[in-house]
Amino acid sequence: MVATAVNHSQSQLPWRLIYLTVGFVSLSIGTFIAWNNPATGYEISIYTHSPVPYWVGVAIAFIAAAGVTVSNPGDAKAGIAMVLGGLAALTIGGLPVIRGYRFYGLGDAMTHLGWSEELRTNLIGFFDLFYPAAHSVSVLLAEFAGLTTEQSLITFMVVMIALFILFVPLSAHAISNQSRVTIIAAFSGFMLLPFTTISTALHFHTYSIGVLFLPLVLYLLIKYLTSESGQPTILGLFNSWMIMLVAAGLVMLFIHPQVKFNVILLIGSLVFVQLVLIRRPNHVLGGLQPVILVFVVLSLAWLLWMMQFPEYFSRGNRILGAVRATLMGTAQPGETVTAQTTSARAIGASTAELFVKIFLVPLLYSIFAILAGIIVFLGRGGCEEHHTAPMVSYFAISGIVLVPFFLLHFAGDISHLFFRHVGFALAMVTIIGAIGFHLGANLIWSGPVRLTAKTIVVAMLAVMLLLSLLIAFPSPYIYNQSHHATDQDMSGHATAFAMSDPTIPYSGIRNWPHRYADALTVEFNNPTVAGIDGDELAEPTTARASAYYLPISLVDVEREVIAYKELRYTAATFEKLDSRNGVDRVMDNGEFSLYHVRTD
Repeated sequence: MVATAVNHSQSQLPWRLIYLTVGFVSLSIGTFIAWNNPATGYEISIYTHSPVPYWVGVAIAFIAAAGVTVSNPGDAKAGIAMVLGGLAALTIGGLPVIRGYRFYGLGDAMTHLGWSEELRTNLIGFFDLFYPAAHSVSVLLAEFAGLTTEQSLITFMVVMIALFILFVPLSAHAISNQSRVTIIAAFSGFMLLPFTTISTALHFHTYSIGVLFLPLVLYLLIKYLTSESGQPTILGLFNSWMIMLVAAGLVMLFIHPQVKFNVILLIGSLVFVQLVLIRRPNHVLGGLQPVILVFVVLSLAWLLWMMQFPEYFSRGNRILGAVRATLMGTAQPGETVTAQTTSARAIGASTAELFVKIFLVPLLYSIFAILAGIIVFLGRGGCEEHHTAPMVSYFAISGIVLVPFFLLHFAGDISHLFFRHVGFALAMVTIIGAIGFHLGANLIWSGPVRLTAKTIVVAMLAVMLLLSLLIAFPSPYIYNQSHHATDQDMSGHATAFAMSDPTIPYSGIRNWPHRYADALTVEFNNPTVAGIDGDELAEPTTARASAYYLPISLVDVEREVIAYKELRYTAATFEKLDSRNGVDRVMDNGEFSLYHVRTD
């Protein structure tokens, strides 16, 4: 019988190798085609503008990776298949680099670009920035690799995405030591669940970078908690895992202090539990390493750093003010969310549709994470193996602490901050949800429907992977526009700022173009006035009391006409602008126009 099993395994060997070979070759060819078809202008959707052969190659790579891992999840070829799947997901996250984008990020990322350029030219120093880590590493990357600052920032994002994809399955493996859990967690990591494009995104956004870094911190925390000290004294707490955990925590502080504060709350919840259980060493959490020293060191470091930037303590006052206003009835919960929902309904997008597109998969993983906690509490599904029970219990307790804190950010006009914390939570939910997925499947696989259950699990992962990656970047699919910053757009703004009369103010579509002034690090001395709305664009000469400049780029037009479906500005209004009396187009490079508007 042993010989038969060996022969059967050998007979299957070539087919799995063929699957892997086809997957790697298809992904390589597709990526090469995408690389050789760079963007020539603004792309409102990175999905529809990327070559079809690229998406075919990615699909084949994911299918090959899934087929090889499902057939035998415990051997080396399954590990190679996970690498294949990870590379496929990484190429999606790295599409701005692959497609030759000058830069990706039209909001906060523009300001971060300007800071990075100033850091590179020694106009500011490391300690002048509130969150200098990502900017400093990007500048080093630019210097060593000979990249522009724009290229270094979007390349840095690819590195951080790779870090996230790597440490999600490693964290799950450190908890369970089960090959199936590791595979489920790997495919879960490919989904990039925390990045819903609502307050978290895959452009250079420091909070999002902190979320990408979080699985590494969680992995080191898990390894330290489950390590053996070897000494019954306080010196026994110091081991290599503790040192690396503290170091990673300090790096997190320099990436984004808010993410670091969330980590402190996460660790602090275990400190409280360990103090309560100090006389109950046989409890499921009693065998974990004490983390009070880690908590103290990271808390002191956070406090010392924040004291250098006292203006950021105003964020706390703003949160308390919003909560107070909500409780008193002068503000409504989720004001910014309500406003966006109203706008979505105005263009025919239902709340249910947006929820399904953006939050269905994260919701399912949240249910899986809760399921993991229930199964561990009941002692079912093989959760007694390795460190599954104590670690799942710990994350369940930390959720009880973190969720109320996160919900405070849903008050009033700060509700957009709530979705930042959703991204933080989803990084943990991805790991624990994968474990819950496995534990729940274990209860089914032990019965007579094992083959059917395995098919359902694979199908569910495939559908969730597709749904989640569809929103990794904003696009008209979710009624938004790509954050593609083109050469024409950037150079157009630079030329406009340089040639314009400094006494004439700038307006803009929705807002004046201050982000471009930040990114280009140019001296911008023009006064500014509020952005004009759709009605004012139809009669621009009556919109302001004096003459003004009105920059309009292809980004503005396609965002309003295609992504927002002419909610506030119509295509006809943009098209008729050149024929308006008193409106002179003083500059045009094909994707950027600058108008001088006289007033009646």
